[in-house]
Amino acid sequence: MTETRKRRKRKGGEKEPAQTRSLPDAAAIAAPALGTRGLWVCVALIAVIAVIYFPVRHYGFVDLDDPQYVSENPFIAQGFTWDGVKWAFTSVYASYWLPLIWLSHMLDVQVYGLNAGGHHVTNVLFHVANSVLLFALLHRMTGAVGRSAFAAALFAVHPLRVESVVWVTERKDVLSTLFLLLTVWFGFIA
Repeated sequence: MTETRKRRKRKGGEKEPAQTRSLPDAAAIAAPALGTRGLWVCVALIAVIAVIYFPVRHYGFVDLDDPQYVSENPFIAQGFTWDGVKWAFTSVYASYWLPLIWLSHMLDVQVYGLNAGGHHVTNVLFHVANSVLLFALLHRMTGAVGRSAFAAALFAVHPLRVESVVWVTERKDVLSTLFLLLTVWFGFIA
């Protein structure tokens, strides 16, 4: 029988007042450090993703909706401008209001021009960040390096992720995943 149950039994089932309950020491619940093994897992994740997605730097825009979102969008094609920033936050375009997505595409045009390969590389970099962040998050939550590495590797190489990574217009998926993981990290873990 636990100590709490024994106390309740002795006191006739009364609960201990909230003021006298002690909370665990913060040091006792500290998150495990990533350590050397964790850093090697991160390096391995980056390497695996780089090998898998290496060819995307030569891919072009997909004719489905990449032109509408990026290459033929007059605000995106100008790069990062004040008019473009105002447009991103005040306009609905292609049936969506996606200011951060538009800003990220503008930044890509500023850096790579309308070279589709650069836009694909940015999606791969977001995917790398997501995979490493997922590993770090799972490791911090569980303390299990192997299981966390397996889950993150499965996420990194799973065929369902390919569309989001190699299709420029699906920037919204890799970017929203990044913000989700950062929210969990800073909201619940940090």
